[in-house]
Amino acid sequence: MSPERYIFRRQPKWYSSPLLIFILTGMILSGLFVTQAFRRGDMKPLFMPTPTPTRVATSFEMEAETHFLAGNLDAAVASYEQAISVNSQNGRLYANLARILTYSTESLTTEVAKQERFNQALQAAERAVELSPDDSTAFAVRAFALDWYASFTNYILLDSEEGSRLLTEAEQAVSKAIILDETNVLAQIFRAEIMIDQQRWDQADAAISDELRRAPDLWDAHRVNGLMLESQGYYLDSIKEFERAVELAPNMTFLYIKLGMSYRNLALKASAPSNKALYNTAIDYFAEAVDLNEQLGVKDPMPYLGIGRTYAQLGEFYVASLNMNKALQFNPYNADVYAQLGMVYRQARNYEDAISALKCAVQGCTAEETCELRG
Repeated sequence: MSPERYIFRRQPKWYSSPLLIFILTGMILSGLFVTQAFRRGDMKPLFMPTPTPTRVATSFEMEAETHFLAGNLDAAVASYEQAISVNSQNGRLYANLARILTYSTESLTTEVAKQERFNQALQAAERAVELSPDDSTAFAVRAFALDWYASFTNYILLDSEEGSRLLTEAEQAVSKAIILDETNVLAQIFRAEIMIDQQRWDQADAAISDELRRAPDLWDAHRVNGLMLESQGYYLDSIKEFERAVELAPNMTFLYIKLGMSYRNLALKASAPSNKALYNTAIDYFAEAVDLNEQLGVKDPMPYLGIGRTYAQLGEFYVASLNMNKALQFNPYNADVYAQLGMVYRQARNYEDAISALKCAVQGCTAEETCELRG
């Protein structure tokens, strides 16, 4: 027999090693710890997808610009707000948000809603210049928001002192923008718009003419030139400029509404039968805004109010009331819409419904009353 063979005692097994037992015990304890961690939620499996995909600010910014070019300003505002929630230190995002918020005031019907939206725009503009003190566009957009708010304060709130203060602040902001970059076309255009509101006609005309030569395909330049011509009484020429702006920005609903209002105002100054064609053109532009909003899924009462007012001026009160009622379906909480519907009913000598609508506008009404009024 081999002298190395054990006869009277068993040979030690590999699994009886104390070191191995210690290692296995450690692995078991580690496994128990990991299992408990999974149960508590402290640990997640590898390669498990996150509950919500993480998006960068640039992604939201691109989404916002797409919505803006499509004319869906509310969706553009929402996307910019999401971009800012991801990157709250980017001044350009605040400037873009402020600009769109200012444009969006055109689709609001009440003073309270407009003032709230202007406050949001000014807050975003202030944050933009705070984060980007050397950015010309940030100051230009702040000037733009201040200028529109000044016009609203002057002509809607009838506070000329506050309006003058805001207009002076707008002029200071746009001057700062031009000092930072005198080649900034947008800043120069907003400067011309401020000059229009200051009634500096010659300077505004020279400024906007220069920018039209530099940027003939910029829709804002044609919009401001249209305002300058309109303010001087050149209504047909101003309409041509607004129409050019629509060609360059075919999805901006408020431009169609502006054209509809311009044709309606022109019709008021014209004599029959030429005014009938002007009223019809106004209705066509309001209808374009309606179609665009339907494509975007936007429920905006403004185009229907425009159509209703135009038909009321034509004396077609039944059609006018139908369109006013459609606007009311979109916003049954708006006292201004009830008031306009009530005035149409009064013109149509439908006094019972006129009283109901005007009561809702002045005193408010119950759900049952408004449902009955809206059919």
